[in-house]
Amino acid sequence: MKKMKIAALAAALCLTVGAVPAVPVYMTFPVAIAADETVANRIEMVVGEVVPIVSEQELTEQPEWKSDNVKVATVDQEGNITAVGEGKAYVYAVFTDSVYKFEVVVKKPAEDEPQTIDLGKATLDQTQYVATPSLEGLDNTQAKWSSTDEKVAKVDNNGTITATGKGECQIKAVFGNTTYVLTIISSYDPDVQLTSTPGEAYIGSFTLTDKKPNQKITAKLPVGMAAVWSSTDESVAVVDQDGTVTAKGSGSCRIYAEVRGQKYYVEVTSTFSGKYGETLMTVTLTSEQPSQKVKLNNVEEGTKLTWKSTDTSIAKVDAEGNITAVSKGKCQVVVYVGDTPYTIDVVSETEALDEEGKEYVLNGIGAEMQLSISGKPELMSMDVNIATVSDTGVIRATGIGETTVIADFGGKITRLKIKVVLAPLSGDANEDGRITVSDAVAILQYIANQEKFPLTVQGAVNADCDGVEGITGSDAIAVQKRDAGVVDSLPLKPAE
Repeated sequence: MKKMKIAALAAALCLTVGAVPAVPVYMTFPVAIAADETVANRIEMVVGEVVPIVSEQELTEQPEWKSDNVKVATVDQEGNITAVGEGKAYVYAVFTDSVYKFEVVVKKPAEDEPQTIDLGKATLDQTQYVATPSLEGLDNTQAKWSSTDEKVAKVDNNGTITATGKGECQIKAVFGNTTYVLTIISSYDPDVQLTSTPGEAYIGSFTLTDKKPNQKITAKLPVGMAAVWSSTDESVAVVDQDGTVTAKGSGSCRIYAEVRGQKYYVEVTSTFSGKYGETLMTVTLTSEQPSQKVKLNNVEEGTKLTWKSTDTSIAKVDAEGNITAVSKGKCQVVVYVGDTPYTIDVVSETEALDEEGKEYVLNGIGAEMQLSISGKPELMSMDVNIATVSDTGVIRATGIGETTVIADFGGKITRLKIKVVLAPLSGDANEDGRITVSDAVAILQYIANQEKFPLTVQGAVNADCDGVEGITGSDAIAVQKRDAGVVDSLPLKPAE
């Protein structure tokens, strides 16, 4: 990583030049003091390389950037220099009362000498007819694969080799100027049908590390039935049902995939220490701040970030890097910057308000529920016509429908979905959750013309409320009695 201090005209400002750091920086940059002198700083680049120039402290003025030779190097208004062609150029950062000058020397990329790496030999037969070689320090999908004789063995873009017949051939993987060669010796006979229990077939091997604690098995398996995956030692590595293997500790084990009685296995070696890459920081969650957003700087725009919690019963994390307490304890949040993992230690000193986004159902108007709350958030309902919420966390249904109750912990919002549904309510013919004269009208209209004024199945059940089977005018009278307070509840007893 290129990085050097740049002396400048103004003592209050310092610029740093360098490639984007491989390790993300959390929130702030160090502040440096520049000398009161003009220095032309030399930056050596190769064609195609991009080097950003960044300030180590907040700027009160944004400079105007300019290159004196755009055929050699260009610069955008964010200070990113792009090497275009071989030669020399000067890049300037122009402020109101000062100018920074950078000498840019661009060279052609060095050409590597072609080389061939011998991966040795692999034997394939009726029980072990699939293999996946490992290219040291290289993802198999980055190489271009080929077979010198596909009648003996073929290979796919993932480097999975499958025997197709008897004989000998070479499998080649080309990456840049490097060619990897694996010799295949096959006794596989495609005309011999496999027995129902042919044994165990080796399909590859790989190593899990702190920097790469996960790997998906990409070997092709027989189609027609889903594979059942298992690990011989889950303290070393576990596997989910899509074939993704995750390190849990150091050691070695086998990962098996069983398909129609045939077992296929991958030899896994793990040097995993329990830390997913470099530890960036520690986040403490409290009742006053049960959720925190992690911000990563110096990550190139467009880089894929994947967030995972090692224990979702302690803390969870969303796709934006918001870490939220679930219960008291310690765990880690792992963020993958591209394919590189980094660890965030999480200490939770509080219980969660409740599960973010979870839907709660209240049966009928007037139904209530009590929230379990840590801290003193501001509570509010987005629609008080559906549900209200008190300062103590009591949610009360006021109407039929859906709304959201939010808890504001000083800027961090926790959302709870509230759905109020109809509860069977005797006398509620129009199913609005209340017993009023309008229900009596609905009953009378239904009696007069069922086709024009129908009731739903539940509405008809609610309408039959006078204690006598069948919907009649006496049901409408019973509703009016309840609305007037003559009776306390419906349905009426026969004596009423």
